[in-house]
Amino acid sequence: MTLHVHLDPVGGISGDMFAAAMLDAFPDLEPALTSDLAAAGVLEHVRVSHARDSANGLAARAFTVKLLADDPRPTEHYREIRALLQASALDAAVRGRAIAIFDLLADAEAAVHGVARDDVHFHEIADWDSIADVVTAASLIERCGARSWSCSSVPVGRGVVKTAHGLLPLPAPAAARLLEGFPTHVDEHPGERATPTGAAILRHLMAGSAHQRPAGVLARSGTGCGTRRFEGLPNVLRAGVVQTAADDAPRPLRDRIGVIAFEVDDMTPEELALALDRLRACAGVVDASHQTRFGKKGRAQFAVQLLCDPDAVETVAAACFTETSTLGLRVDITSRLILRRSTDVLELEGTRYPMKRAFRPNASVTAKVESDALAAVPGLQRRRAIDAAAASSAAAGADRDERATAAGQENGDA
Repeated sequence: MTLHVHLDPVGGISGDMFAAAMLDAFPDLEPALTSDLAAAGVLEHVRVSHARDSANGLAARAFTVKLLADDPRPTEHYREIRALLQASALDAAVRGRAIAIFDLLADAEAAVHGVARDDVHFHEIADWDSIADVVTAASLIERCGARSWSCSSVPVGRGVVKTAHGLLPLPAPAAARLLEGFPTHVDEHPGERATPTGAAILRHLMAGSAHQRPAGVLARSGTGCGTRRFEGLPNVLRAGVVQTAADDAPRPLRDRIGVIAFEVDDMTPEELALALDRLRACAGVVDASHQTRFGKKGRAQFAVQLLCDPDAVETVAAACFTETSTLGLRVDITSRLILRRSTDVLELEGTRYPMKRAFRPNASVTAKVESDALAAVPGLQRRRAIDAAAASSAAAGADRDERATAAGQENGDA
């Protein structure tokens, strides 16, 4: 059996509502969450609490983050937030999720303002309490054991929201970009219903596709409430924990990817290698590769392909014209299926190796150590042995998850 979490944003979704619903469903995660918040350094600046509350008479849990003092903002630019998290003592997997959520927020803001991701100036989400919300979400997502997620239609709000740029229609620009691909609706209740942080959490979990709740046993549920109150509508987010058969999860995730392709026959291998290195460093580029083949007049040519975020296609295309000798590009936005992945650390003989785990549709888990981490290890056989240890660690972890789920079901803990 595997765990799936289905989200019902009855009143909407925000960072604090997600945290409250998850803690209501998984109260045993509170000690680990406290440890993660301390490791991130945010408990030096905020006090985090959660308590029973109600919304329109419906019992729920409220999650609150309050500043301990009138601290200055830690930063207003994404490069500093990312550096702060990277330098923290957070567990590698939790840190990876927190950075991934912030990456999504920064990418959305970068697209809205036409700047590079690292240069994004956060007006509303660069305070300590917002950083605490993201770290909390990352901790709960990583530690709850869910293999897959789904979400019903998201209310986007009606009216305008006050921003540093003035009044803007709802949903806020960054939230609107993050919710692309998700089912949404507008009801009669005014005000912001899906915050950028809440939308980024959803996109991190489901890559822009709100999958249907699978068949299975509803093991438990949690309800988190926001601070606003609506007439005739509980402002809550409900998280339902479903136990599914192994073949029901995890499903590959579907999202959109930009593809740029072109050929060149007048560049040397050295020139092309340098150009590809520079293109890989462009914001939004996922991968860059090339093949050698023959073109017109029997000339040797390089066929180049880049994968990038759809929002970055124009910027990356301009870089292709600058870094290579090509005179034209083929550009397409297409869909792809990707496996759900997570970051982890392999500890072997006193050395820590960052690795990535992939969750496959047959419920198996595979893992590989990051290639950069292996670069300093001498000897092919030694590098292969480390990768084999990572694969064994992933398989053992999957077995432990299955046994823990089965034990919880037998003991009535679920």
